[in-house]
Amino acid sequence: MELPTLKDRRERGDLIMMYKLVNHMEKIDRQDLISLTEDGDR
Repeated sequence: MELPTLKDRRERGDLIMMYKLVNHMEKIDRQDLISLTEDGDR
């Protein structure tokens, strides 16, 4: 049985999420995309 690896499943999930975002099928809060520290370091 050839199951996809965890890495492949995560990449597929990321691609599906990007497709939904680009095509306005899913909305997420901009604050959830990035997080910044208080002192501006990344």
